[in-house]
Amino acid sequence: MSEALDTVRLVLPFPPTSNNLFINVRGAGRVRSTAYRKWAADAGWRLQAQRPAKLKGPVNVTILLCPPTKRRADADNRLKAPLDLLVTHGVIEGDDSRYVRSVTARWVDQGEPCSVIVESVP
Repeated sequence: MSEALDTVRLVLPFPPTSNNLFINVRGAGRVRSTAYRKWAADAGWRLQAQRPAKLKGPVNVTILLCPPTKRRADADNRLKAPLDLLVTHGVIEGDDSRYVRSVTARWVDQGEPCSVIVESVP
């Protein structure tokens, strides 16, 4: 397999915090929040426009975050939405331990709001 197909690089909108992804709805249980649904739709269109390869098997994921404000935030709370998006759009087969072997989150001072790098594990 060529190097290009072993690595996928994506640019996404800044992900919502995992604290606000789901809400409790009487009679329906936990459902996606409006903000999460909007982010997932926007991010999904952006992902599809980039036409990423679909990686099979285990991967390492690096997520670079450039926050839109100076407000304090936890990087680990910004991982679930992008990982779920990768699964939903078939970029990776799953986000459990069989497939995602490592996840690295890093704050950056400039650049895209959210850059995702997915690399196949040999």
